[in-house]
Amino acid sequence: MVETAFVSKSDVATVKLEFFTPTRQIAHCGHATIATFSLLRELGRVNAGALTKETIDGCRNVLVDDHVVLMKQSSPTYRPIASGSDLAQKVARSMSLEV
Repeated sequence: MVETAFVSKSDVATVKLEFFTPTRQIAHCGHATIATFSLLRELGRVNAGALTKETIDGCRNVLVDDHVVLMKQSSPTYRPIASGSDLAQKVARSMSLEV
């Protein structure tokens, strides 16, 4: 997936980050978050320390030091897919499987 991050001023966090794919806005993007905070640190726009990002899904913590950016991501959740459903068919086709 290709994502683009847009950075702007935030009233509730260190920065506001908005993430977009070619077709829609998404709530979070780990790679783009790390890259954005790394660049902001390199440019001197943020200091090292415990920082935050505002997104459409709320605020998240980001830890920045001189050469490392860390963030916590939520664990994924999984749900069963009903056999024979449209979703099961799409998943199977995406893996070149027949069901």
